[in-house]
Amino acid sequence: MRLAHFAYSQAELAKAEADNRVKAVIGEEADGLSCALGTVWWKRSANWMKYDHKSLAAVYRTAALELLELAPPSESVDLIRASVDTAQSLYSEERPGVRRIDLHDLREE
Repeated sequence: MRLAHFAYSQAELAKAEADNRVKAVIGEEADGLSCALGTVWWKRSANWMKYDHKSLAAVYRTAALELLELAPPSESVDLIRASVDTAQSLYSEERPGVRRIDLHDLREE
């Protein structure tokens, strides 16, 4: 297993080195290069937004509860407040963690 891990690390290193050489040849301005053998692309993917859903949900929950404080007391307001309190458990799920194999060289510790 240790030998396979070493071979994998060496292959990753060789791939990274080859990638860097290709990137240097293509340059920052071009998307790729073509030759008789084919085309190699190095394009940037589209930008995307990353949302912190946990924080966003907390802000919306707080805003909803603050708005409910402004409403006159009634049975429907209490029902809505209870719905806000239970929404997190209704629309959330805990997923199991990912298992992975980590190799540690005990001689280095």
